[in-house]
Amino acid sequence: MSARITAMSALLGLSLLTPLAAAQGSTVCERGRIGPRLPLGVTLGEADLGMTPSPCGGRVLSLEGRGTALLELDDFYGAIDAGAVISGSYPVSDRWWLSGAIAPLQFRFVQNASIAATTLGLGAATLGLHAWLVDGPRWRVSAYGRVRVPTETGRQYAATVGVEPGVAALWSPSPRVTVALGASLQGLFTVLGSHTVSRMTAQVTADVGVLLRWFEPVLGAELRVGTDDDGAFEYIAPKLGLRFHPGRRWVIALDAMMPLGGIDRTLARAALGVTRAW
Repeated sequence: MSARITAMSALLGLSLLTPLAAAQGSTVCERGRIGPRLPLGVTLGEADLGMTPSPCGGRVLSLEGRGTALLELDDFYGAIDAGAVISGSYPVSDRWWLSGAIAPLQFRFVQNASIAATTLGLGAATLGLHAWLVDGPRWRVSAYGRVRVPTETGRQYAATVGVEPGVAALWSPSPRVTVALGASLQGLFTVLGSHTVSRMTAQVTADVGVLLRWFEPVLGAELRVGTDDDGAFEYIAPKLGLRFHPGRRWVIALDAMMPLGGIDRTLARAALGVTRAW
């Protein structure tokens, strides 16, 4: 009887340690059959502008549905944005990789007092270049630069381009716990005829994920400040993510954020996506 109990205990311990071993690797980015550790995939921006990227790179393809709600009661203004975003990354060397994102379908409904408008078409796109700076069993740090390409069809008389330099990091204090960090500067330049309107912002993000076999809850926050005439403090937003790992490096993610304080009046933003890594 004691031998049988010992064998059963050994099998139980092995089954519990299997996902733990799969999450370990020679670097913090290697998690075996478990899908990659992705930072929380919501921010106030189009395509991937402002989104903290993974510092791990690799061949990754994602399809997401994103939605945003905005309400300004004092000005009788409201807006709803919804759309699909296809994004991915591809390594060009051991250190460098490319990324891109585009919204092939973007819907926007705007209600301004008694005037309502609806647009449906192609959204913005982003292109990025990344390189890792630090790579180890617990830390991975990368630098990146992105550009926003004005591919959207909903604007008839103006075009917006953007640039974003930033850094992203992933830290694993234990095999099941990971911390994703990011910081970036964003510049948006809207050209309307002979006039150009610029807007500069800076943001920092942080989130913590705990891997529980096939389930990975993530909790984080984002802070953004800018050069708006109404004030520098734009928002601080708590974030929540639920990640599901069905195997073979697939990830199903549901992320949400709620901006609080500051001058931004966005109520909430959410994203539901599927990611495949190779």
